[in-house]
Amino acid sequence: ETQTPVRVIPDPVDLDEFPVGPSMIPNGAPPIVMFHGVLTRNKGVDRLLAAARCLPHIQFWIVGDGPDLLRLKAHAPSNVRFRQWVSHDLIHTRIRECTIGVALRSENVGNHYVVTSPFLQYGAMAKPCLVTRRPVFEDYPWQFGSVEEFVQKLRDLLQHPKEGQKLRAYILRHHDAKTIGESIWSRLSA
Repeated sequence: ETQTPVRVIPDPVDLDEFPVGPSMIPNGAPPIVMFHGVLTRNKGVDRLLAAARCLPHIQFWIVGDGPDLLRLKAHAPSNVRFRQWVSHDLIHTRIRECTIGVALRSENVGNHYVVTSPFLQYGAMAKPCLVTRRPVFEDYPWQFGSVEEFVQKLRDLLQHPKEGQKLRAYILRHHDAKTIGESIWSRLSA
């Protein structure tokens, strides 16, 4: 047993690696909804494919590679485009090209308290982001469980583009890597 108080350290994102920049989306272009990550079944990308079937006027991008790639490609509707994985130092270029990000995880209990890097990365770049419902996101309004809820939340979020700025403000307050690093160093050197 220890007398030292325990403190939770939030997941960090390096804001210099994910800068806010000009949108790369041409005026009048259809919205682009993007998921990026390693393509494994535990990500639940099937929900994104199901939502894409319900929203044929929206483009969906899947940026990644992994063991589930061929299966997902075989089941994808025509409005889903598979973009090749790019390295961490270049993923911000893809994020800049999308309208809305999606951070997916399966309902595995181990995922309940995981703040995914894509959520932090989209937020750092002031992109609105939908996430699968998990306790770690508490009262974040853009969570979904079912495909139907995903579709409805996506429709709603497309009407609220300023949500990306709100998410960025939240990320700046709670997940800035520099601030978190300084806090850790301050406690360790005390």
